[in-house]
Amino acid sequence: MAYKLQRLTSIRATPSKTADPFDVLGTGVVMFGTGKTASDEDGKPWINILIPPGVLDGWIPLGNASEVADPVLPPMDPESFVRQCTLVDRSMNSDPAIAPWFVTADFIIARALFETGMTVTHFDAPRVTGPFGLLQTEWDDFRASGLVAAADFQPHDFIYPMPQVYAAACRMHTDGKAFSTFMSPPPSSRRQTGICA
Repeated sequence: MAYKLQRLTSIRATPSKTADPFDVLGTGVVMFGTGKTASDEDGKPWINILIPPGVLDGWIPLGNASEVADPVLPPMDPESFVRQCTLVDRSMNSDPAIAPWFVTADFIIARALFETGMTVTHFDAPRVTGPFGLLQTEWDDFRASGLVAAADFQPHDFIYPMPQVYAAACRMHTDGKAFSTFMSPPPSSRRQTGICA
């Protein structure tokens, strides 16, 4: 769900009017809600929102915003998407936890081409709108993976196409690891066939 601010609003780290503000957004700004709600010391409702472009979240009084339809995401720029895939390739492969099942930008791009023609496409749950037809569980698995890159993202950042590249890359790594394990003969078979351990 999305919310549109009705007035100049301070974004706070906790749902309290006494909490220090760390950002201020103006009237008319539309933000996605994370689904978390709370009440302040006076019993007034607060909502947790993603601050555009979606890297940080914060709390605002519900009374400062009205619920609106989710905004249509702008068309994805293919050049920016390819650059993002290359960036994710380099950044994730620098994480020691990835070796030896590295990710490759070419395969990430190929998945997007196969699934959607590399466009932001609407999918119904359990898939999420974006260039991959990504499953919600793929995003959750990426965030729970313990990879260095996963620490930068919030639970609802999957609504943006560019962060989805990380989840697609994580799936590629996980599938590569699983395939390698599946194709490896058991130790007893190695001794019988002369395959080095």
